[in-house]
Amino acid sequence: MKNKWKALPLLGLLLITMTLEAQQSYFIDGYHGGVYGHYPKGYTRFIVKQLQKHSNWKINLEIEPETWDKERIEDPLYYNAFAEIIQDSISRIEYVNPSYAQSYLFNCSAESTIRQFSIGLEKVREHFPDVLFHTYSSEEPCFTAALPAILISFGVKYASSKNPNTCWGGYTTAFGNQNFIVWKAADGSEVLCVPRYESEKLEKKSTWQTNAWRHSKEYVRDAFKSGVKYPIGMCLQDAGWRGGPWLKMSGHYMPVEFTLWSDYFKKYEPTTQLQEWRMSQEDIRVSLVWGAQVLQKIAQRVRYIENLLPQSEKIATMAHLWKGLNWDYWKFREAWRGLLLSQHHDCWIVPYNGGKGETWADKVRDWTSVSENYGNKIINSSAHSFCDNVIGTDGVLIFNTLGYPRKEIVTVSHPKTHKEYTFDAEVPAMGYTIYLWEEIINQSQNIKGGMISEKNGKYVIDTEKYCVVINPRCGGAIESLKVKYLGNKEFIDKSSPYFFNTLRGYFAEQKKFISSSSTMARVTILVDNPFKAKVQIDSKIAGQPYSQILSFTKDGDLIDCELHINWESNVQIGKETIGEFKAENPVKAFYNDKYKLHLLFPSIVNGGILDKNAPLDVCRSREEDTFFNSWDEIKHNIILNWVDNIDETAQNGISLFSDHTTSYLHGKNYPLGLTVQYSGIGLWGRNYKIAEPTIVHYAILPHSGDWRSADVPQHNIRWNEPLLTLNVSNVQKASASLFEFSQQGYEIMACYIDKDNTCLRIANTGIGNKIAELRIRGNYEDLRWVELDGRSTKVVKLGDEIQLTIPSFGFKTLYIKNLCVK
Repeated sequence: MKNKWKALPLLGLLLITMTLEAQQSYFIDGYHGGVYGHYPKGYTRFIVKQLQKHSNWKINLEIEPETWDKERIEDPLYYNAFAEIIQDSISRIEYVNPSYAQSYLFNCSAESTIRQFSIGLEKVREHFPDVLFHTYSSEEPCFTAALPAILISFGVKYASSKNPNTCWGGYTTAFGNQNFIVWKAADGSEVLCVPRYESEKLEKKSTWQTNAWRHSKEYVRDAFKSGVKYPIGMCLQDAGWRGGPWLKMSGHYMPVEFTLWSDYFKKYEPTTQLQEWRMSQEDIRVSLVWGAQVLQKIAQRVRYIENLLPQSEKIATMAHLWKGLNWDYWKFREAWRGLLLSQHHDCWIVPYNGGKGETWADKVRDWTSVSENYGNKIINSSAHSFCDNVIGTDGVLIFNTLGYPRKEIVTVSHPKTHKEYTFDAEVPAMGYTIYLWEEIINQSQNIKGGMISEKNGKYVIDTEKYCVVINPRCGGAIESLKVKYLGNKEFIDKSSPYFFNTLRGYFAEQKKFISSSSTMARVTILVDNPFKAKVQIDSKIAGQPYSQILSFTKDGDLIDCELHINWESNVQIGKETIGEFKAENPVKAFYNDKYKLHLLFPSIVNGGILDKNAPLDVCRSREEDTFFNSWDEIKHNIILNWVDNIDETAQNGISLFSDHTTSYLHGKNYPLGLTVQYSGIGLWGRNYKIAEPTIVHYAILPHSGDWRSADVPQHNIRWNEPLLTLNVSNVQKASASLFEFSQQGYEIMACYIDKDNTCLRIANTGIGNKIAELRIRGNYEDLRWVELDGRSTKVVKLGDEIQLTIPSFGFKTLYIKNLCVK
């Protein structure tokens, strides 16, 4: 009798297991890759034949759109068969990522993400006109917190934050144990989302998978137990794999049904209220080989073009509207193509892959060179269109591509004498001013004095806003940074053992940390006048020569800095790899940024609070520090454009701007820092080497209050889109403006011509009021707010102004039909 009662719990457990095993589950299968990533010859034929062979199989696609250009030529028979299947009303194929080049998204601008999808969809529909975009999903961690805002404008209702089988670069935070959650962006936009469940574990003995990749029994049973009624696994196979339907390995959960993402959402779309996920950018836990020179150069090239192309479009729009210059659609298309391809995730995670001269890094150099060439040609031809006055003279044309008037110090070089002149320039909002050389030279004749003095071997830069002391004995460190308009408040943490604006890192050859503050520096005054001051600091770190150039203007808020390191050899910098590199070992040397060469900015005592920007978002860090050593402990430590370190008690802070996406350092016991150089073993055991000089452009902004009260986004936009000066001939003094915002907190993301429409994309940077006004200086036929998928709504007018109702971090696109300007 005792044995019988003992058997009952075992019987109950068996019944529960059998019940769980009988419950239906689902699986997302499909393919990921393309003509640039991986898509071998004959692969469309393989896919079509597999679909014909397996009648219950459905596939979700993340294939680079340019792939179909090649397939149409190389395999027209099966290209047409594929086109028929994907456009069938009862399709077994869904395009879940039609972006042009499968960008990571978190590392690029919001405008880039919009172009990834708009140009990508255009190319896909060039081949398959009836393809719809209902659901976003990716095999890689190609996410950004504000993605719902962009997806909703494209008419996309669904998304998934899973990437179970390709987590080499990272993964998203596990969230919720429901079939669906509501993924909410900072502007309030929402999409229905299948998350990485809280029960979805990182795979053991792997550094690239969660246990959803093979639909394991453990994964599905844990999901059921935690409250997920219809668990779904996922693997978008690499295009090139020849196994056909996934789940052929033993041990996966049954019963399981292959499904399309949109079918799954529609079948189980909930009617009750769901858990809301306000995704933080820190929920995207990705770590690439930050600081590696090859990745740094890629990130810098991408950022440069990301700044250049929108600015060239804005300037070309001015030239088109004011001077009738033709709109070079195909030049812009090719320029954007080069940028979008350079944002391909493989460029960033496997930059060395490919043959000689054909690596991803080589391709980025080629692609961005094309973009740069077109962008600069467009700017020059736009400037030339203003040279139409037969009785004019020589001058300087200055463009302002922001929606606010600007008064700033500019430096220009005379076209004949090449002598430099510095002066105060005023340019209206989204417009231009022409200064004649005669008046520029006259203004400069009576300039006397400067801002730099030398006291006790130290250099003092005295501007209207700051008093900065540079100490050559400490490697040229900024020893003191006092802000005059805050009562000469000191912004250097004097209690810190580290020095402000100095280099520090672990050098393997010396087997120790070395700081530039331990060496003597030479300070050279490059420019010193009442408008501008510039100094160069020369020194060495671990025997390697470097220089820093610091620039100040008389009333400027930013301290602009440039670092040059002229490496004499490939020096190993960073934590050393112990023993043989193994991919499945979660501990990797390149994860710990404290060992990499980095710049330090000790300002806020005890670490303070850190905010950082992301595309259409600003995120407050939840981490105590940015340091980790293992794949399963990845922390978000990425600087996109800026980070802001504040002291809530003292109500002041310091912002750090970077010229490229990389990692930053910060912690309670470690000051704010910027990663500069890593040289050592990276992903897949590749040796990431130093092969050329390192050049990094960054800036420092001391301020009162937090990022909102200091309007850090606007300062950063001005830094990325400086006043653009061009020498011109046959001109007269002139000035004009196209558009102007009524208040701060708004950004012109893009301005371009589409047939007879002038298109203006406007974003609320997070500090703007929900309601503001835009002034259009010209006449027009019609105004519409147009979504990215073409849906439109009316525009509210208030006299000569347009009412903007854009929520914080939101964006809208205004179409102005037949705009005629004076």
